[in-house]
Formats: sequence, structure tokens, C-alpha cells
Amino acid sequence: MWMTVKKKEKKQCKPAGLMALVLALILLAGMVPVRASAAESKENNILLEFGSPDYCRLKSAKLPGWTDADLLLYSWYWNGYEEECAKLYYSVSREGDRVSVPQEIQDDETWDMDPFLFTDNDATFNNNMFVAWTDADKKFDGSETKNEIAGSMRISVTALKSSTLVFANQILTVTKSSDNVSMYNPHVTKVGDKILITWVVCSDVKNDDGAYGIEGLYYDPDTNKFSSDDNKTDADGNVIPMVFAKSCNYISAHTAAELNGSVAVLYEEAADGTHVSDVMYDQVKQRKQVPLYSSDEFKNNKIKLATNNGKNVDTVSLPDTYGSIVETDLSKLIFYCGGTIKEISTDSNSTSGWKTKEIADVSKTGDTRYSILSKDDTMQYITAREYTPFKTDKSEITLNGITYTKSSDGKWLDEQNKQQDIRQEDIRLYYYNNTAGQAELLPQKLLGEDGVIFMAQPAIFINHSGLLDVTWVHANANEDMRFKLYHTTYEQQSVQKADYTTVNEAVDKANALNKDDYVDFSAVKNAIDAVKYDKDYTKQETVEGYAKVIENAIKALKLRSADYTAVDAALAKVKALNGDLYKNFSDVTAAVNAVDRDKSFKEQADVDAMAKAIEDALAALELKPVDNPGTNNTTQGGSQSGANNANQGGSQSGANNANQGGSQSGANNASPSVEQSENSDTSQPDTSDVSLADTKSEVSNTGEEDKDTQSETSSGKSETKEQSKTENKSPETGDSSHPELWIALLIISGGLFTWIMMAGKKKKL
Repeated sequence: MWMTVKKKEKKQCKPAGLMALVLALILLAGMVPVRASAAESKENNILLEFGSPDYCRLKSAKLPGWTDADLLLYSWYWNGYEEECAKLYYSVSREGDRVSVPQEIQDDETWDMDPFLFTDNDATFNNNMFVAWTDADKKFDGSETKNEIAGSMRISVTALKSSTLVFANQILTVTKSSDNVSMYNPHVTKVGDKILITWVVCSDVKNDDGAYGIEGLYYDPDTNKFSSDDNKTDADGNVIPMVFAKSCNYISAHTAAELNGSVAVLYEEAADGTHVSDVMYDQVKQRKQVPLYSSDEFKNNKIKLATNNGKNVDTVSLPDTYGSIVETDLSKLIFYCGGTIKEISTDSNSTSGWKTKEIADVSKTGDTRYSILSKDDTMQYITAREYTPFKTDKSEITLNGITYTKSSDGKWLDEQNKQQDIRQEDIRLYYYNNTAGQAELLPQKLLGEDGVIFMAQPAIFINHSGLLDVTWVHANANEDMRFKLYHTTYEQQSVQKADYTTVNEAVDKANALNKDDYVDFSAVKNAIDAVKYDKDYTKQETVEGYAKVIENAIKALKLRSADYTAVDAALAKVKALNGDLYKNFSDVTAAVNAVDRDKSFKEQADVDAMAKAIEDALAALELKPVDNPGTNNTTQGGSQSGANNANQGGSQSGANNANQGGSQSGANNASPSVEQSENSDTSQPDTSDVSLADTKSEVSNTGEEDKDTQSETSSGKSETKEQSKTENKSPETGDSSHPELWIALLIISGGLFTWIMMAGKKKKL
């Protein structure tokens, strides 16, 4: 039964057994996947299960003898199953977009974990696939102790016939008579023309210090039997395993390969007192406790190499430096240490018979778990499990049943208010350039989601179609933190594509703008149009340049100006006024100076407020008060008293007098130092408060009245009516608009000068 999935739909499945699981998976048929990755691809993304697994491990590989089929292997325990144990399932993937319903490999109701998948690519064993796993030899009822759980673990193996896609009828298991022995973490490799199964063994579960080692047996799928180099058996007739390492501390992982004509094993040995019983108990009984990132993980292991059947052991990792086994389908001993991937190879010139060779610089991702993806026995990619600070909009998340809250400084605190380093996860890829002999980190993240945590290491390989094939179980804190099982394929071209994340963010920012809001939007449009979406990872710098140009064009945008019509109208009113006439004209000046011409249309309210401030200041203007002692006098120097006097210095009293110095008294007199006095004075306002233009206007309007008044006053007549008419109408010095007045003044001055001269002669005489 096949599922062809074209669209992912979040459909919750809570199976109560295998049949329920099958039915749930059938319901997914015909759906189209939604792209769940940062990498653009053919993107067949199949949601296999939606639920909360308590335990899960994943493996996958190409099916030998096929051109379009691959095998997916799952060791999982979904809560809600009738059987309280993890089981081993497999599915066949066809062309990346069809996956068969998972089938159980064996149904013995015992615990199955740590699956390992090996493909025979050279057809020595009829294109068989080999599956090995840790298999409990009894059922668990919940009453078991840690030691009892560990002591029940054994190694099982079976072969899948590629021609029929059917596993062997009988599962072959390595047996041990003692329940104080634990066997776990199997590995399958090919040595010569034999299939070698190796595993980690703890010979004394109760007192396991220095009790760990690595054992192995050859497996023949045709006869379904084990064998060894000497085929010695124990009292029960079981073949005694070959020993490749012994007297070790806890071993977490290992790999095996042929070196100098014999089997060599490379393994991770714990530097502290880790016990197998604790590890087994955590996996079987504390299943919901998904291991979170811990920096301690990367400083606990030492990498050691055992050769000559364990007689020679060497530490190959650097002192006080984290090391780990690199998982690969290549028959090689490869490990990580100090920011590099290294391979162990034969060295005839060395006394040890081996040497290490650096094959890739992976310092950009550093201490983490790595695997190698190959094609035709040639390394193509190196995967790195990436850990970065946890990103979510939520202030509270629940992981493993524990609630974490985000503090004000962005740190995560547990229920005891202790700070925890919670990291999100993703997969990064190094493309191995075989021509240049170096690994180049691809810019894209394979998943590209925030808040993601893996329940198990993803299974990744290059399938028959040349697609990057990924099976993974992950949860997202930004959703519901329920783990989901996915099968996803990516085109290699897409994963090698340059990362356009920054470009897309810049384009999204530009598209969110209304181009009509700006004076000129063409620079932004041109920058977007210039983007070429065909660049690969070698042109990442060019792609980042696209994003920068768009961002700069956005920053340079200028919004349309606000409407300043009301402001300009108010300013015109201010310009028509003489500020010297008003005692509070400074308020108008302040409002005018507050005008900002750089406001955009989005700030129209501010501009309208500017116009209102000017108008309010104009409406509140108050004229300066008239400051003089008499009535209607205009004084530019000295004092004045009388009617229609123009006094430029000294004091005046009388009507129609022109006094340029001293005092005058009387009518129509021109005397530099004579005081004049008469009733009915016409006083002019202080010329400091009245502009010249205003004065000129007023004098012009009353020219004829001034003539009449002057005529009457020259004959000694004073009439109140005429004085009233000429109030505030006297000409100022320098006014050339009334020459008749200046002629009269000239005649009077001449007369005075002649009188003075004659008076002087009389005195002499």
C-alpha cells in the first residue's frame, strides 16, 4: 500500500495500534505538501505521523538493485499503543513522493531501539540490506530495575531481500546466558567478503567501571548464522564473539572498518562515570524526557582507536577537546575533533601502522554531530546539527513536561527559577568540493524554522533520484510542541542555491510600502528588478549585495511634502503688518520661526498646527499705547504744548508753530527761543510709533485742511473746528510731498533772520 502525498495537512493521529496507524496514514493520501523548508526544492514533504512519540530513532538508505526505491527505518514508541514498548518499522520510498505504509519488522512485544541500516552496494550478498538493533530479550511490565533493563539488552540482525522487499523469516539474535551483561549500539560493515556485526558490550552491569568493550560476529544472510575467525563456541553451542576493544569506560558510539588487513574500531569513550543502566533506564522509562542541548555533551567523550583485536589502543582526539564519531556509509574510520573532520588510514611508515588525515574544515559549525553523505563511494556532503539560541515570540514554553519562562533579559528560567541554556536546532550542509579538496558551508539552513527541536538525529542520504532525502521528527515551540514525523526530499540544486533570505526580507519591506506616498519610488523598483535569482552558494556575496542596494534605496525614499497653503496664507498676513506698532509682536515672530518646511504629508496635522499658531498670535496682537503729555502732539525731541506744532527740538506752545530749537509762544511765530502759549493745541503722535509711510498718507489726505488752518492762524484767528480738522496732520521734516508748507517755513525763517539782523544793528547804533 502506497501513499502519494502532494500537500501536507496537519491532521492529528492517535493510533491505538498498528491498524489505527495504518488507517491514519491512509487518510493522508492525496494531500499536497506545504513547503516546510528554507531551501526551495521539488519539496515533496510527507507528514507520516502527527503525535507525541516517547521514543524515536531514524535511519534511511538506498535500496540496492533498485533505481527509484529507498528504505526508511523507524524505531519508535508512540504513547497510546497497546504494547508498552518501542517497535521497529520500515517503509519504502519511491521516487521521493510516495511512501509505503510502515510495516513492523518483528512483533515480539519487546523493546527495540538503536537501529542500524547497511546496504550491500556491490551485490556480493544479492543486493541485500541488513538491519541490526538493540533488542530486549524479555517484556517489561514496569517493575524492572535499572540493572534489569540494561541486563536484558541483546543484539538482533536480519536481512531484507531487495528483489522481494521481504525480510528474512527468522530474526537472528546474539544470546548471553548472564543477565549481568548488556549489549547495545550495533554497527554493520563489510570486511572483505563478509558482513561484520559489531556492538558495545558491558560485561558487568552491576559494577561497570572499566567493564565496557566492543565485540562482533560475522553474519551470513544465506544461512542466517553467525561466525567468527576461529568459530569457537561456549557451553551452549553459541559462537563466542570476537573482541575488538576491552577494559573501557562507557562507550556511547563506535564504528568499524578494515585497517592493515584486520578489523579496527573507532569509539567514543566517556570521560566521566556514565553507567549503562542509567542510560537504558532513561530511554525505556523516561521516554518523554527529550534530551535538550547541553554544552557538556561536547566535552564528555574521547575518541580512541583499537587495533589488533584490541591489543593496541590509541587516543586520537586532542587532549581536553571534544570528539565524536562521524556517521558515514563509506567503509572508513572518520571522526570529528577540533573543528575538523579526520580520516584514519594506513601508514606503512608508522610504527602504529596508521595515520590521521584532515579531510574537511568544519570550524564554522564546530562541536556538534556530523555525518557524511556519499554518492558512488565519493563524499558529496557533510551534515552538521546546528544549535542556535532559542527564538520564539512566546514568553513561556513547555519542554519535556517542564515549563520555562523568559526573563526580561531574554534568558530562559525553569520552574526553580534557574537559568537554562535552551537551543533550537537545524541542519547545515557542507558541500564537499572534490576538485578543490575542501568543504564549503552552504548558506541555507535545511529546515529554516525558529523554535525547532529534534527528538532524534535526522536520517539523511542521497537517494536513487539524486535527491537529498531526509526523515526527521521535530517539534516547533511556535506551534504546539508536538513532535511530527516527516519525510522530505530536496533537489541538490536547491540546497546549493545562494541564500536569498535577506533579499526576500528587503523585497517584502519594499512591497509593504505605498509607492504613491513618496516623491520618487523608481530607485527601489529598479533595485528589486535587478535581483537575479539564479545564483548558487559561490555567489552569496553578490546576493547580499542585492539586499543592501534595496535597503539603501528604501532608506533614501522621501515622503511627499505636506500642504503648506494655510501656513503661507498666515505668513502673508504677517508680512503686511508693521511689527513696531504692537507690543506683543514677538509672539507672532515665535510662531513664524517655528514653521518647519520638512514635514511630510503624514505630518499634515503638525503643519496645520503651525498655521493655527500664527493665526492665533495675529488675533491676539495689541497696539502700543500713545506716550505724550499733551493732546495730539508729535514730539521728536524736547517737549511740545499747543495745537498743530511740529517740534524737533526744545519746547513749543501755540498754534501752527515750527520750532527747530528752543521755545516758541504765539501764533505764526518763528522764534528759536521764544515760548508760545495758546488755547486749543493740536498735538501729533510720537513718530517713533508711527511709520513714515503712514504719516505721509495722513498728511496727504489732509493737505487742504492744513492750508486753511495755517491761513487762519496767520491772521491771529483760532478756531476750534479747524484745529480739530488738522489734528495729527502736521508734516514731518524731510517730507517733500507738500512743498507749500516748506515754502511757508522758509519765508518765516527768512523773516526771522532779517528781523534778528536788524535788531542787532539797532543795538549797535
